[in-house]
Amino acid sequence: MNNSSFLQSPFGPGMDRCWTDVTIDLNVIGAASDLRKIFEHFPPENNPQMHRIFWHRIRTLMDTVTAIIGHAVLLGITPSWHPILQYVAHNAGAMEADGFKLEDIPPFEGDLAESHYRAIIMAPVDAWWEDLDALSEDPEPTNWEYIPNVNCNHQFWDILKEFSERSAGHDIPHQSPSRLLYNIRNGVSQSLGYLTQDINGIQADIEATTKSLSRLLSR
Repeated sequence: MNNSSFLQSPFGPGMDRCWTDVTIDLNVIGAASDLRKIFEHFPPENNPQMHRIFWHRIRTLMDTVTAIIGHAVLLGITPSWHPILQYVAHNAGAMEADGFKLEDIPPFEGDLAESHYRAIIMAPVDAWWEDLDALSEDPEPTNWEYIPNVNCNHQFWDILKEFSERSAGHDIPHQSPSRLLYNIRNGVSQSLGYLTQDINGIQADIEATTKSLSRLLSR
């Protein structure tokens, strides 16, 4: 795959594929989070105009996410695919025509210990679904677009910072990408060093056991 097909990483061309992979995942999972909130704030049945606006925006979001996932597959990347996205993709037509029960829609759940999940739920969003008055006053509410976050992904920076802090074993103030990568690389190298020590220890045990067995068999 041509490297120009990937998003350009601020860490250099060697990180373009990784940057693209993580950015796509964050966008897809972030869309799943937004989608759940949209359904949680769905307008009442006696407001058909607002229903149409909501469903138009849901379809727009789903079309964009589908395009992102399709692009990822063409790049040889397997993105995350949250259950709520699968549910809406399979049932949107029936949900729009016949209504839905919120309890039937998969929740957006995750482990707060997971940095990517925490970054997504804490990231500021344009929560248009919470302000029906603003929507009703918008002269062109169906011109809304779901814009992927690919150029200024602060969520990814936060994740890198957290990984860096884990590797260094202490809090790290805001710093340059090169310093973040330096700490991450050191953390990975340290982990590999421990693994090598464990392997060497196991190998030494095997050699000692083999020698003992050889002595026993030679008697």
